[in-house]
This record gives sequence, structure tokens and C-alpha cells, in this order.
Amino acid sequence: MSQSKYLTAPLSIETMPPGVPYIIGNEAAERFCFYGMKTILVVFMTKFLLDRHGNLTPMSDEEAKGYYHLFVAGVYFFPIIEGSSPTPCGASFARSSISRWSIAWAISPWPPTKRGSACCWGCC
Repeated sequence: MSQSKYLTAPLSIETMPPGVPYIIGNEAAERFCFYGMKTILVVFMTKFLLDRHGNLTPMSDEEAKGYYHLFVAGVYFFPIIEGSSPTPCGASFARSSISRWSIAWAISPWPPTKRGSACCWGCC
């Protein structure tokens, strides 16, 4: 019988598995991104937010605070939905017909095209 090029059983080792540093690095990167976004989000919305024409249109403090809390609530709420799905790793939403990219395009406040050309919302 020929040997498979893939492992068919766990490695018999005394140390941690070789993939653990990648898991730790990924977790550190995720936390850095989340806490970094959480830190600058309100400042960005109240000082540097632009409209689709490039004009400065900052939000009021109260409006920015509302969107900040919506962001944080979404970060903690959406994994609950994903975790309760019957598919492995809770990937049903990402694999569905409404994928993460179509959602990103649908809720994006800035069309990816220049004014006067056809965009996916039909507003130009």
C-alpha cells in the first residue's frame, strides 16, 4: 500500500502543535484591528467623515455615539447567529446567496463609480 502525502493521524509530539503560533497570531491581529477600530471610530465620524462628493460632513457627537454602539453591538451579536447555524464553523451566512461582499456593497454609503456613470444602486 502506498503512503498518503497527507496525515491520517495526529502527530505524536511532546510540544504544542505546529499550527498554534498561527492561531495565536491571528487572534492578536483580530484584537488589534477590533480595538483599533473601536478607538478611532467616533473621532473619525465626528471630525473626518466625508460625503460622496468629498465635502466634510462630520456627525454630531450623539449620532456618532449611536453608530459606535451599533458597531459594538454588531460585533458581539453576529457571531451568535453564526455559532447557532448547523453548518461547520457557522459559515451558513457567508455561504448563502447573500454573501459578505454583496452586503458590503449594499450598505456602502459611497458608490464605487464616478457621478454620472451607472452604479449598482441605479442612483447615478
